[in-house]
Order: sequence, then C-alpha cells, then structure tokens
Amino acid sequence: EKIKQEMEDFLVLLIQNYPEYHFYDFIGDLLGFNQQIKGDIIEEGSELKSISIEIEKELALKEKEDKYIELSLISRLEETLKKKFEFNNY
Repeated sequence: EKIKQEMEDFLVLLIQNYPEYHFYDFIGDLLGFNQQIKGDIIEEGSELKSISIEIEKELALKEKEDKYIELSLISRLEETLKKKFEFNNY
C-alpha cells in the first residue's frame, strides 16, 4: 500500500511539474513499451536505407537518426498508451 501511494504521488508530481513526454516515457519504460517501439522504429528505418550509403555518411547521420528515434518513440508511445489506457485527458 505504501509503494502504491508513493507511485501515485510520483506520477502526480511528474504530471504537474514536467512536460507530458516525461510521463509517457516513464510509463512506457515501466510497461516495457519503450524498447519494443524503439526496435520497431530502427527496423523500419533499416528497411529504408540504401545499401550503397558510405560509412562516413552513416556516421554523420547517426546523431540526427538518434534524435529522430527519440521523437518517434515518444510519439508512438503516447499513441500506444492512449489507446491501451485511455489517457485522453493528458
């Protein structure tokens, strides 16, 4: 019961004091959705890559890809959690 209350207090604090993506990221991590969705994004991205891209270009794009993956992760995570748990008000 104490752990449940601490968890609820933490979630309220998270919702009140931080941008909403922190909430979705935290809940998604707890439920194991983050790694699953990130894997899906990476797999989809690898299907789109041209085989002839040179290693230098890949390294230059890596930083941009990491940012894209994080933004896509939060977006898909939010969508997944809203569907499964009806987080429509947040």
